[in-house]
Amino acid sequence: MKIQRIAAGVTAVNLVLMTILLAQFRTVHAQQQSPTASPVLRGSALEITDSLGKVRASISIQPPVVMNGRKYPETVLLRLTNEHGKPVVKISAATDGAGISLVNTSDEGVLIHANDKGSALKIKHKGKERVLQP
Repeated sequence: MKIQRIAAGVTAVNLVLMTILLAQFRTVHAQQQSPTASPVLRGSALEITDSLGKVRASISIQPPVVMNGRKYPETVLLRLTNEHGKPVVKISAATDGAGISLVNTSDEGVLIHANDKGSALKIKHKGKERVLQP
């Protein structure tokens, strides 16, 4: 008898809670775009992943670094990678210039860069490398 009273009490409490929650249930609507709203996605980086969760495209801001005694400025970098995670397309922009790199899985391809020190087109194929400069 005591168990039945407890069960009835718990059922009554559940019904009250369910009624309150359903009364608050509202339909979600998209906001109407106002003249002052900007249709812009903002952030410090963007990553696009494939169906397996691997990053296949990214836009990021690389901080300034010193590598092998050479200073590299802050750079905006767009990377497109293949299914194995290797970057095959890179486009970069920095205060001293920009570059584009298109390579295959064997690191053969084309590198175009233009910066304060000059411009060049580098082509690499089957172990041979050719550099064109103005």
